[in-house]
Amino acid sequence: MKKITRKNNKFGYYVNSDDVCLSVDLINSVIVNINTNEIIQLRETMMRLFVYLLENANGLIVSNKTIMSNVWDVYELKSSNQRLWQVMQLLLNKLSSIHVPYDFIEHVDTKGYRIKQTNIVHLFYDEENMSQEMLLEAV
Repeated sequence: MKKITRKNNKFGYYVNSDDVCLSVDLINSVIVNINTNEIIQLRETMMRLFVYLLENANGLIVSNKTIMSNVWDVYELKSSNQRLWQVMQLLLNKLSSIHVPYDFIEHVDTKGYRIKQTNIVHLFYDEENMSQEMLLEAV
C-alpha cells in the first residue's frame, strides 16, 4: 500500500463496540448504525463534538473546558457549560434514535465526558487516484 499524507484526506470512521457498529461520514455529516441500517445527519457543531470525542475520549475522560475550547472556541464560537450540555443532550438523543446506547458517551460528574472503550478505525482515501479504495488506520 502506498504511503500518503493524511492531513486532508480523512473521510470518516468505523466505530465498533460490543453494543454498536457505526460508520461516520465526515463529508456528509452522516452516521449510520451498520447493525440496523439507520441513518442520522448531524449539524456542524454536533459533528465536531462527536468527532472530537472519537479522537480524544476513547476510554479517557476529556474535560468540559478542553471540549469547549476545541469544539467552540477554536472556531470563534461562544462556549459555555450550558451550551455543551445542550448540544451533548441533542447528540445523545440523535444517537439514541438510531439505537446507539445512551451510555455510549458517558458523562463523568464534574470531570467531563468519555466514550466507552471501543475500536475506532480512521478511514482515508487516496487523493491521487480518487479511487474507492479505503486506507485504514486503527486507533
